[in-house]
Amino acid sequence: MGKYLAVLLPLFFWLSGCGEDSGICAALNKCLAAPPQCDLYFKALILPEGCEEAIIDADCEDHYQEPPPYTDLCFPPCEEDSAVCDGDIITACYGGKTTTTKCPETCRLAGATYTGVCADEYEGQQSEDGQDLCWCE
Repeated sequence: MGKYLAVLLPLFFWLSGCGEDSGICAALNKCLAAPPQCDLYFKALILPEGCEEAIIDADCEDHYQEPPPYTDLCFPPCEEDSAVCDGDIITACYGGKTTTTKCPETCRLAGATYTGVCADEYEGQQSEDGQDLCWCE
């Protein structure tokens, strides 16, 4: 039995990395000097309608704001910490913000392989907080 890694993406990881291919990453890269992982991060995220356009259309001043003005559109507010799977997609509320990610890409981002299981338990292992996780190995 291998060692398993349970993974959820941090809420604002997308501001920490930027590549060259995606429209979002190109827009951020014009204003922010960042390491080249942006495209991989955005492949893992499922963004609400209008979010991508809001990020691309924002100017550098907007990107530098803390938080950027598109934050609530891209990561809708939520109240209770939770994580719920729907197939290979997980929607999580942490820190008052909602993120929805694809498990295979989330695991790939962590340098691991998706086990095909998104749940609170995998092969006898329970998530630390009892919430669902994308289980990777």
